[in-house]
Amino acid sequence: MTAERRAQLRKVSLFRGLGDVDCDAVLAVMRPRRFGLDDIVFEQGDVGDTMLVVVEGRLRVELSDGQGNTTDVGSIGSDQFVGEMAAFDPAPRSATVIAAAETVGYELSVHALRELRRTSPIAAAAITSGVISDITMRLRTINDRIERELNPNAAKARSQARASGVHMRDGGNPQVRKTGGAMQSGVVASAQTGAHTKIDEKTGVAKWLSRLFGG
Repeated sequence: MTAERRAQLRKVSLFRGLGDVDCDAVLAVMRPRRFGLDDIVFEQGDVGDTMLVVVEGRLRVELSDGQGNTTDVGSIGSDQFVGEMAAFDPAPRSATVIAAAETVGYELSVHALRELRRTSPIAAAAITSGVISDITMRLRTINDRIERELNPNAAKARSQARASGVHMRDGGNPQVRKTGGAMQSGVVASAQTGAHTKIDEKTGVAKWLSRLFGG
């Protein structure tokens, strides 16, 4: 049974490189969860302190406007996780997560993560690193999309500059890279160009959250 649970856990990239001892340490603090179709995993506004690692199945993410209207803003499949910020900094859930199919996963609480740091630092580091990498990727994606809408020409120029090994100053003057790393232009840099955008009041929040979830 333990071997089966290890194999199941290792389907998730976060844990793929863990040895048996560290894998067992993770299983010891995580709670197996199973959800049927349309079961609610997290409810928007509820204070949470857990994240869910999906092993099998699919979840959908919905955002409510507080007036009974909901918008689908993304989905979570196997080898992905959701609610990860709550496992590091408990706070009200920003969206509702519902099972879009029969789903199997493992739940990790903030308290379990603290225990894991004590019993298996390697496993705790793997989880933390994976979460940070995922969040960084999402932020880069949404940052690029926002910049393209704020100033399409500047975004195109920066993309071409990155490809050619130079980066653009705020004033538009090229400068040869000194660090060799990709420059993150950011929303602030885009705003400095004087470009502005207006987001429709009814759909704006769902629109930007959708981008955060990759939808």
